[in-house]
Amino acid sequence: MSQEPTRLLDDRIAAIIRRVKVLAAERDEFERENGELRSRLETQEREHARLRTVLDETARELRQG
Repeated sequence: MSQEPTRLLDDRIAAIIRRVKVLAAERDEFERENGELRSRLETQEREHARLRTVLDETARELRQG
């Protein structure tokens, strides 16, 4: 009889550990996705800045020409 509470506690701890592992895996996936999205955003921001520069230079040339 004294083993029953210990077994129940062991089972509960094992279930908590499994849940923590699932949550950690989900967190890792979200962090990976976040990194990919951040990289894509930075690439798009650089491209937009480059295009703005080209447009500004073109507009300046048209005004001068």
